[in-house]
Amino acid sequence: MSISINLLIEDELHLNILTKALSFVNQKYIINRIFGMRGKNYIKDSLRAHNQAATHHPYLVLVDLDNVECPLIIIESWLNFTKSDNLLFRIAVREAESWLVSDRDNFSFFMGVSKDKVDQYPEKILDPKEYIINLARKSRKRKIKEDLVPEGRATVGRNYNTCLADFILNHWDLKKAMTNSKSLEHLMKALNNFNYRRN
Repeated sequence: MSISINLLIEDELHLNILTKALSFVNQKYIINRIFGMRGKNYIKDSLRAHNQAATHHPYLVLVDLDNVECPLIIIESWLNFTKSDNLLFRIAVREAESWLVSDRDNFSFFMGVSKDKVDQYPEKILDPKEYIINLARKSRKRKIKEDLVPEGRATVGRNYNTCLADFILNHWDLKKAMTNSKSLEHLMKALNNFNYRRN
């Protein structure tokens, strides 16, 4: 039997990652509704309300750690209420982009750089988004540079999300990525072990 689940997420990258993750686990999930897509602060401000809604429908929440010292700080600060058993709250260390870098073999090939240029410890990268952009600058593939490297005052390339969506949905090996990312491994375990409690 499949589990219908709502997502509360920061952006398009999170959506693509969770779409792939939910299709990979042993449990069968169907995405019901998508909330957020407005950054991290929206999730923080609306989390209590969505936690209440989770009493009636399961939720998966994903946020980036960013420059916060450790995940526990976010957990203690944001979840300052009784969390519903139907709300899965996960944190990507330090950004969800690090989970892509964790599949070093496929990511290096996709990016057009040698594997030795891809960090072996992706969760220690302070700014994974900037790290990926800098990798793109060294790419042998012109399209990777055009898609990912920003121009002018832009912070990311014009096709940043589309390019990384291609990697996520068509090339990303979650099994390999989990071996290099504890926060990704924790997400996948939580999804596999989740038991929906109907109220």
